[in-house]
Amino acid sequence: MILPLAYLKIVGHKWALVIRAPKGKGSSSSLDRAGQALIFMIFGPIIMSLNIFTDVYWFVKHLYKMDLDKTVTKKSKAEEMMELPQINRRSYKKMLTYFGE
Repeated sequence: MILPLAYLKIVGHKWALVIRAPKGKGSSSSLDRAGQALIFMIFGPIIMSLNIFTDVYWFVKHLYKMDLDKTVTKKSKAEEMMELPQINRRSYKKMLTYFGE
């Protein structure tokens, strides 16, 4: 199994964090960051593999789902031009006070 490029990028990023310590309140020591990077390198491929299988499962499941409602309907140009935007009462009052009745 080929490791995804994202995993390789994150491994490099984790080791960069080990070497170049972030400053500030609550920052971990170098040993803590090295341990976190090592744990990620061990369990990262397992977690990413599980994510791949879950994503493929849900993608295929939704790909063949037929009982979805059609949400977007195409309007003609004339209908779009005739349709006025909805303004609620609160916005209308704000406009009146802003523009000075």
